[in-house]
Amino acid sequence: MKKRVLSSEKVKSKISLILSRILGLILTVSFLAVWLVTSVRLVLYSDVDLYRAEYEKYGVLDELNMTMGDTIYVTREMMAYLNGEHEELKAETTVDGIWRDFFNEQDRLHMKDVKQIFDWSKRVRFMAGVTASFSFIFLLICFFCEKTGAEKTILWKVLWKVYRNIAGLILLAGFVVSRNFDYWFTWFHEKVFTNRLWMFDAEKDYMIRMLPEGFFSDMAMWSLWIFGAGAVITGGFLWVKSRKETMRSSVETFRMDN
Repeated sequence: MKKRVLSSEKVKSKISLILSRILGLILTVSFLAVWLVTSVRLVLYSDVDLYRAEYEKYGVLDELNMTMGDTIYVTREMMAYLNGEHEELKAETTVDGIWRDFFNEQDRLHMKDVKQIFDWSKRVRFMAGVTASFSFIFLLICFFCEKTGAEKTILWKVLWKVYRNIAGLILLAGFVVSRNFDYWFTWFHEKVFTNRLWMFDAEKDYMIRMLPEGFFSDMAMWSLWIFGAGAVITGGFLWVKSRKETMRSSVETFRMDN
């Protein structure tokens, strides 16, 4: 009878371990997806001082023959459109001494495709957030169902290792992209967009003058830094918690043996 009870406990422990790994994987991927999208949006919709610094860095005002105020106005209108606040991409201002709509037809068609990516990213973040919430709740249930400190320690270790591996892969991918941004920037456009509308001519398209490739490279790096900081802080918490649980489990085992 005792053997059956022990066998039942082992089966329960294995099931809990497998379930915690699955939930840990789902929670980790969902959480990091939410944080990745949020990191990008924090940069893109940050204070206008970041845009001012970028425009000054790349000499955008000279390229456009525009004032900083007008350039920031165009930027605000563009980002508002991408965020779904405007139905049409339009910004009338003075460019090269002429009052006109800053955006041309190609700009509008391409930014319509870009807006779809923005909309898709918001949906992904929402669904990932819901998934992460449910995964977290079920994972908490697994923790509370474990009776011994040793079993809880194993769950913390599993969660830490799963998180470390997934976050590490994302940060590694970000590092690889940053080393050859030009190549990956072009690769992204070729794979994501089914048309050639993203191929602009700086001679006649103002938008490409306002948003040179270096601008996107800087924005990507800022997003990676914010994502990395959040990922490291969260990973640090999980590592510390795993270490504390391991030490507490060791103390409990020592006391029981003595």
